[in-house]
Amino acid sequence: MNSAELSQIIADILDAKKADEVSVLPVGPKTTLTEYFVLASATTPNHAKALEDELTYQIKEKFDLTPLAVEGLESGRWILVDYASVVVHIMCKQDREFYDLEKFWTKKEAESLSPEDDAFSSE
Repeated sequence: MNSAELSQIIADILDAKKADEVSVLPVGPKTTLTEYFVLASATTPNHAKALEDELTYQIKEKFDLTPLAVEGLESGRWILVDYASVVVHIMCKQDREFYDLEKFWTKKEAESLSPEDDAFSSE
């Protein structure tokens, strides 16, 4: 199974468990850390924890894969599940809106600033 297939399987599991706004972002061209992010919104911290629990259980049962790390279970507001080539972000809606990872990882490369730009003015 390749990374694209794993990311879609993860998205399907989260969607079936009633996660909101599930999306898959190909971030491989922008970072060496991973190939895909799967993002999902939870209604409450308890919902986020239930999503993580179901995800790790099903991936272990079906594919004998365990995550390299799971972070954020204490608060449940932003849980990160690291499967190396796929990193899953399960976030409460308010935190997801605040951090807006989709915008951050899909925005165009910033143009370089020159000394003539406002950012360099001494005023």
